[in-house]
Amino acid sequence: MRVTKFAVTLLGMMSVVTWGGGRARGQESQIDSLLAAARSSATDPSAALALGRGLRRAGRSTQALAELRRGIALAANQADALIDLRWEVARFRVDGHGGHGLTEIWMRFVSVVLALRR
Repeated sequence: MRVTKFAVTLLGMMSVVTWGGGRARGQESQIDSLLAAARSSATDPSAALALGRGLRRAGRSTQALAELRRGIALAANQADALIDLRWEVARFRVDGHGGHGLTEIWMRFVSVVLALRR
């Protein structure tokens, strides 16, 4: 019984963190300014990172990944920028885009725990 309560409590906490829509709506309002900055600094990988991050947070995953990849191409000789861009791509994947994200893995874990308790 304790395991079930723990799993359900953690599932509830994960759902609030993962599916909280307020953050995405807040980021959407910043996309226009980030897009303008990326266009005016078309060869700057940090501008691509900022736009990619904003797009990811706004839930625009396809556009975010494309922008992050563009930034990686621009940052070929800039180690710090390249690390930051690759880190953001990793966060993109952890969020559940383009593979098994932590949310999906967590949901599978909880379903196994609940099945074992029956």
